Amino acid sequence: MSTYFEEKNNFQNQIKRNIIFQFKKITLGISFVKIGFFLIFLTEFIFFFIFLLKFPTSWILSVIIGLIIFSFFSFFMILFYFQIKKPQQLDSLKKVFINSFRKSISSPQGSVEHHIAIANALKNLSFHFIGFEDLYFLNIKKIFHPFFKKLSAFFHKRDVFKMRESLILSAVEEHLYQIKETPIDLELHVSFARTYVMLGKIYMEAKKKEFLKKNKKFLEEKFDKAVKLAIEEFFILKSFAPNDPWILSELAKCYNSLGLLEEEVKEYENLLELSPEDYEVMFKLGIAYFKLKRNAQGLQVYEELKKVGFKKADQLLKDYSVTDLFN
Repeated sequence: MSTYFEEKNNFQNQIKRNIIFQFKKITLGISFVKIGFFLIFLTEFIFFFIFLLKFPTSWILSVIIGLIIFSFFSFFMILFYFQIKKPQQLDSLKKVFINSFRKSISSPQGSVEHHIAIANALKNLSFHFIGFEDLYFLNIKKIFHPFFKKLSAFFHKRDVFKMRESLILSAVEEHLYQIKETPIDLELHVSFARTYVMLGKIYMEAKKKEFLKKNKKFLEEKFDKAVKLAIEEFFILKSFAPNDPWILSELAKCYNSLGLLEEEVKEYENLLELSPEDYEVMFKLGIAYFKLKRNAQGLQVYEELKKVGFKKADQLLKDYSVTDLFN
């Protein structure tokens, strides 16, 4: 039995490795085109200025100008071709991953377990792409690493972002498909909420990155929508089990992941009303109080935890600060 599961895991891991390799191969193509034409343009312009200064009336100057125009035309034609072809290739690659992974799952298609497994595989693959834009030239000698890391990120950060987003959106589709079949399955709604949280985090991370600053407003709108959808899923769960501590805890974690501290505090306060002696929850509430600069409430939590001898109580003071004035 263990051999079967090991083979199954090895097969699934091989699928992921193959998809990552193919993604790198597809996205590298356009990078090499850009680098190659940059070198061609550089060479052409060097010769152009040499002949312009030394042989301004030479017929060779006319030839070089013609080559520059031809190179520009060729570059934009090839770039246009790649820009159309690349999204199609990446979409096909994603479909190959889904279909291959679907065949490796023992639970039948149409069951909750099957679609959650596919969604989790997509989220797991998206996780593997975190920071991938820095790793294209990993085998370059260490002395050149800083330069090639920046070059790698410059060419591939948008591709990696779009791939991660696309994978999570496909995970959303898996949930939507199954929800139409089993609309009140709580496990499915929990998984759906976590998927929206992950999508929100992708947009939140993208907002901080230099290359997407121009699209900040667009990303903020996407982030807000993902957050609302995640919260809505938790509200569905709360409607079925309004006093379930686990659901309140998951909702609080969701708010924490998305940086929504005020909402996180409310959920932990609700949890404490249900379980007043849950000191782990009290500890997390204290952290949130200090992060919000609600220091009086944070210190009350600290004092309460010290009274009961909670081991991690002193860690609360790491987030105790008076103001951001000195930052």
